Amino acid sequence: MAQGVPDWSDLDAGQRTVLAPMEEAWDGLSEEHRRRLLEMAGRWREMDPEQRQRIAQRLERWRDLSPQERERIRDHHRRLQSMTEAERQALRQRWERYRQLPPEHRRQLRERWEDLSPQQRERLRQHRQGPHGGNGGPPGGLRGHCR
Repeated sequence: MAQGVPDWSDLDAGQRTVLAPMEEAWDGLSEEHRRRLLEMAGRWREMDPEQRQRIAQRLERWRDLSPQERERIRDHHRRLQSMTEAERQALRQRWERYRQLPPEHRRQLRERWEDLSPQQRERLRQHRQGPHGGNGGPPGGLRGHCR
């Protein structure tokens, strides 16, 4: 047991049932990640079926990600956590503006983003969002750059 956070073998039957999609990854998860998952498992009985299904799908999607994809998501989360509330609010506003664009325009922005080199993406992130970098995609500032 790692500092009060149980190893997989120490979980009770109910916890193992709820967290089954995470079994293979459990012992490699950070203590904080395990703690959050255990808190969610503790709330499982109070969730309605729709909430349970949504959580189960998220756990399965996470399990199916490659280690590189998981690290990219963790890095994104760390960047969000390091932002001020004002920076997060500005990011949410840019995301909403992006979501309101016509699908064809969003597709063009995504393609343009994917065509950029990693260095170009980073420069764009830094330009649009200051010292914390970008959010990893087109809403960070490809406005007006469609093909």
